[in-house]
Amino acid sequence: MKLNVLEGQTTDVGTQMVTTVIKVKDLVENYAVDVFDHAKGRAGKKGGYQRKANQARVKKLAKMLAENKVTIPTAILGNVRNPLEKVIKFDPTGLAVINLTSPIMIIDGQHRVASFVEVYNNNEFYGVDQKQFGEIKLFVSLLWNAKLQEEINQFYVVNSNAKSIPTGNRLELEAYIGSGNDLISELVDLTWELDKNKLWKDKIKFPNSNSGLIPNSGIVSSLKNVLNDSNLKKLSYEEKLKLIIAVWEGMEKVLPGCFKKPEKYTLQKGIGVNTIHGLIPDIYSDILASNGMTFDKKSIKDPFDSNVWKKYLEPLAKYEDNDQTGEVNVVVGEEFWRVGKTGGAGQYSSGAGRSVLLRTFHNEIFGG
Repeated sequence: MKLNVLEGQTTDVGTQMVTTVIKVKDLVENYAVDVFDHAKGRAGKKGGYQRKANQARVKKLAKMLAENKVTIPTAILGNVRNPLEKVIKFDPTGLAVINLTSPIMIIDGQHRVASFVEVYNNNEFYGVDQKQFGEIKLFVSLLWNAKLQEEINQFYVVNSNAKSIPTGNRLELEAYIGSGNDLISELVDLTWELDKNKLWKDKIKFPNSNSGLIPNSGIVSSLKNVLNDSNLKKLSYEEKLKLIIAVWEGMEKVLPGCFKKPEKYTLQKGIGVNTIHGLIPDIYSDILASNGMTFDKKSIKDPFDSNVWKKYLEPLAKYEDNDQTGEVNVVVGEEFWRVGKTGGAGQYSSGAGRSVLLRTFHNEIFGG
């Protein structure tokens, strides 16, 4: 196969690089992946070096490609091993035509390549026209006749230095572009609105911010299961926001000291936020039950009234536990939420610990 290529840089060991475009139909027949195989030997010798493609990831991207929900603007990186032409002759403008006599060994981008191949080879399943799909042009950067050691080194450098998008950034992006998850978009919006409340202003750490007590992702994750509750799902966005604010304003009335110097307490950090939010569904259900499973202006208990939540949460002001000094020191109410060993909440910071604390508080509120 002949390719028109553009001269690129040379690597630190003198290997020529070029850039080109290759149609999907041509790439399908002219690529390979040197996957590590323990049975064949050590990596870099006979055993290959690449990770095995994740088929779930391949099929997910394939589906998106078939439905035109994504394009791939970034270049695939490969190497042409042992070409017949050892040296590429470029014209004065840096262009050349090369003769591809061996497959392109994929260094970076094997999941992208595999997804295109998946759609092309199973076009009927994906409902696409194979001929038309095969004409799609992909950007490809090529090492020309790089030795295996350099090929492996490029793979290592690209993948070991790659960094996934931080969760907070990812959530903001998903909310903006529309990920198909309406709940996540709603939760991100709620987090922004909560940040405007006097109790939470500058307490939520958004992406690239150096201040805050809890990351935006922490608020989102703490509310995800809560707002999936069958009763709470029926509320409008505005009602959910009013309810969450009422909860925290009620909490302030119960433990005011924790909000005067919030950095000295864990109530507005991960352990506190997850626990308080975890109490919302059962308390809200009890409010509905008290009101005959509905609420209106004549309701006995207004779920958007902070005083109603204060009444439910009042037992937490008298809650007793041990601190974390290793001695038998009892901490009560606000003292329990102190940062460090003189407080008690830190001992429940694990997932299992949070579940224990949530059950304990539930019993304090409802008895049991």
